[in-house]
Amino acid sequence: MLALAASDGTIRQQPLSLGQLVGWNLHGPRRCIGTWNGETRRQQLCPHRHPIEVDASASQCPPCQAADPGRRFARGDDLTDPRTFGLYLAWFAPGLIKVGLTAVDRGNDRLTEQAAIAFTWLAEGPFPAVRRAERLISGLGEFGESVRRDRKVSAWWHLGEPQQRIEQLRDAWHRTVPQIAGDARLTVARPRMCDLADTYGLNTRPSPAREIGALRADVTLVGRISAVAGSDLILDTIAGPGLLNIRTLAGWTLTRADVRGAAAPPMRALNLVGTHEQNVPETLF
Repeated sequence: MLALAASDGTIRQQPLSLGQLVGWNLHGPRRCIGTWNGETRRQQLCPHRHPIEVDASASQCPPCQAADPGRRFARGDDLTDPRTFGLYLAWFAPGLIKVGLTAVDRGNDRLTEQAAIAFTWLAEGPFPAVRRAERLISGLGEFGESVRRDRKVSAWWHLGEPQQRIEQLRDAWHRTVPQIAGDARLTVARPRMCDLADTYGLNTRPSPAREIGALRADVTLVGRISAVAGSDLILDTIAGPGLLNIRTLAGWTLTRADVRGAAAPPMRALNLVGTHEQNVPETLF
């Protein structure tokens, strides 16, 4: 789902699907997108209407970054969240697995947001206990707490067979769970392995896509979506396959470009940031 910001600060959602033909016109200047409260943007996107550099990876001005509840949570500033949290292992490339946590009520959203190719749950419990377990596992030195985007994307062109990543995850589950099983505040999950490569459209990519950069005002992007994972789209364009980081669109005013005459075939819908209702295949061990 792509969020389109109107000039009055309201947000419209544009569904995105594999096989869909899309087109956007970019209008400037690029401005701060405001703060996120977990469900909807504030109607006034940014009280300062702060300009953002066209090449900046961040789409928030410093005051909005400081006020954003999601960023405060990511920094570990809020230890009072009453929700139940889940601890997971996420596979991104051969030998590259990270440990992370997310609120259980978000389902698989966090995994699809970060483009995990496969994942398994380890345990669930209150935030302090899950965060403590996350630090313990990352402290072992084998599993980090973050993976850079360039490492994720470069792995897409040689993912290997699904069974290989499932076996790596299964082995990692059996090595990590004994480290946290003694915490009475945690409920250990059964070893359930989920693979998402087909869901993203990445199992059939034949060759790397060229990065789409140099976004400026008055640029038009048109292409057919052949893959989407996390915040990245692969668009088949007249210039060949292009890799588009959706975050680079944040802060621009977007209008739909005319793409009539090349209707997309009906394909299954895919939400850019995941959905609780998404049908995720599972392999049980």
